[in-house]
Amino acid sequence: MVLFNVCLMVFNGQFFAAGPATSLSFLVRDFRVGYGSVAPLVSCVVLMLGIGSLIWIPTANVLGKRITLIVANVIFLAGCIWTIEAKSLNSLLGGRILGGFGASAAQAIGPAVIGGMNIHRSIHKLRVFK
Repeated sequence: MVLFNVCLMVFNGQFFAAGPATSLSFLVRDFRVGYGSVAPLVSCVVLMLGIGSLIWIPTANVLGKRITLIVANVIFLAGCIWTIEAKSLNSLLGGRILGGFGASAAQAIGPAVIGGMNIHRSIHKLRVFK
């Protein structure tokens, strides 16, 4: 179940990052701007997916992985809601940056969560057989 949740969180973050790439022409038309103005809607999220790891990994070491992932998911949800309600291109960009920052935690901490589960399962098996 934990593996499914971590994979779902990573999927949502990647989908959030790449989603507008297929609809840039609609955004250009709706906001009446050029393609250069809407390109940051994808690139800034990808940048935040990378930069966010620099924040989330030390945070998980201090606060713990579970609370860090919960906080990050709340931030990701806030970014998604902001993106849905955005009325301007700058507001849309701000919501996507916030969402990308929140989504980056699953990619940064997810492997450690899964790795920790395997270690605990192995230790438990050793105790059972002793």
